[in-house]
Amino acid sequence: MVVRKKFWVVMAAGMMLLALVATTGVGARAAGSAPLAGTWEVGDHSQGGWAGGNLLPGGSLNGGGQISFHTPDGQQQVAQIDVKHSTWAFTDATDTTVNFCFTLIGKQGSVFPIGQPIQDCSISVPVGTGVPVQVGGAGDPDLYGKVTLVPASQH
Repeated sequence: MVVRKKFWVVMAAGMMLLALVATTGVGARAAGSAPLAGTWEVGDHSQGGWAGGNLLPGGSLNGGGQISFHTPDGQQQVAQIDVKHSTWAFTDATDTTVNFCFTLIGKQGSVFPIGQPIQDCSISVPVGTGVPVQVGGAGDPDLYGKVTLVPASQH
């Protein structure tokens, strides 16, 4: 019970920090750092995970996050999102939806191979919604995401 409570406290703190970065731009780019294309966040309102950071030009990401849930038999599953090896791209020429290809590295349990990277390219998030919107569909109705782009003149 204490571990679960600690997990939710850490998760809540992380989401508040991501919301601050996404809404105010605080910490979004340090002086002299790489150009910024936008910010991103994905979070599960039930068991699941959270992640967020910056969209960098050329399809790379920064930030971080993890997935954690229990299987029906009670086994905890944990995977770290390796943003250095994850990517983003617009789904078409309208630039209205971003698709993420996250690299996940298993940390605990049997669902994700421990220490082995696997890719999940199943999450697409509409651009410029202002607030996180449901993106999980029937597969995960508790999955929400938000993408905010920086005007091209600021890249």
